[in-house]
Amino acid sequence: MNSRKATPVLALLLLFFMVSSASAQAQVNIEVNVGTSSSQSAQKHKHKKSKRDRRDSSRRDNRRSKRHDSHHGQHTTHTVVHEHVVVHEHVHTEAPPEPIYLPMADVQFSHLLTQIHNEPFSEGKLGLVSLAAQYNYFTSAQVSSVVSALTFSSDKIEAAVLMHPMVLDPEAFYQVFAAFTFESSKREVRARLGI
Repeated sequence: MNSRKATPVLALLLLFFMVSSASAQAQVNIEVNVGTSSSQSAQKHKHKKSKRDRRDSSRRDNRRSKRHDSHHGQHTTHTVVHEHVVVHEHVHTEAPPEPIYLPMADVQFSHLLTQIHNEPFSEGKLGLVSLAAQYNYFTSAQVSSVVSALTFSSDKIEAAVLMHPMVLDPEAFYQVFAAFTFESSKREVRARLGI
């Protein structure tokens, strides 16, 4: 078979292998030296081709990794290039652990209660409760202590409503209702919280 007639056939084979490598997840390097006068031109062509292939493969891998990184707890594909073969390793990544929420420490909570007792006006007391509820978590027993530290029913209701979203044990929120004097106050808290 004449080498000039074989050139288009070999070129088609080369194209076929390059296209199929993306879908079959395996890449085969084929070196064709047809009608070249020196091995240097073949080496240059091979070097340019492999450099281009690495760049294209790198772009493809970056797109894949961006696509896979957004799915926590699923399989991701890492691509490792060994000599002339591209190996895809499937790695299962675990979702990050759930955060652990802790109630306000006893020392800090004691300090908060002292500040509430020392504050002369109800507006200032509610301001302290609101500030504490923005940055801390509480147990139902702690909320009950804060509600008990307040004088007026309206302040007690407001404190219970402000602190409820930050309660770590909502199943024990019944303890807070014991700190209210009037049944109407308990009903208002239940209505505002939808419980």
